[in-house]
Amino acid sequence: MTELLVGVPFPAAAMEIMRCATAPQYFEDAIFSGVTYPPPEAVARGLVHDIVDPHALLERAIDAANTLAALSPPAFAITKRQTRGPALERLQSAGIDGVIERIWTAPDTLDRIRDYVSRTLRKS
Repeated sequence: MTELLVGVPFPAAAMEIMRCATAPQYFEDAIFSGVTYPPPEAVARGLVHDIVDPHALLERAIDAANTLAALSPPAFAITKRQTRGPALERLQSAGIDGVIERIWTAPDTLDRIRDYVSRTLRKS
């Protein structure tokens, strides 16, 4: 979540995804700090669910998909709407996408992004 480090805000939809994905006690730190967390800390902060060996990833993903596919589709759909409803309401009432778009498309924004990428790649 390095957007602030290059001077651009999160689009409203991305902010809501982060709000749903991040453990509440770590949400603001993840948004404001721009820190890249090592895998175990990313799990602890709710940014990822699990750390999986790359060779087992496809099988684990298929197992997870099969588990969800076995659920009642109408019950799953309603439950998902219930859990994501507040995020949808915030998105519909935010009204800031135009402001965010102007910042993202401002001439100096591309320069800041290039500078950040250049600095970050030099560290590698």
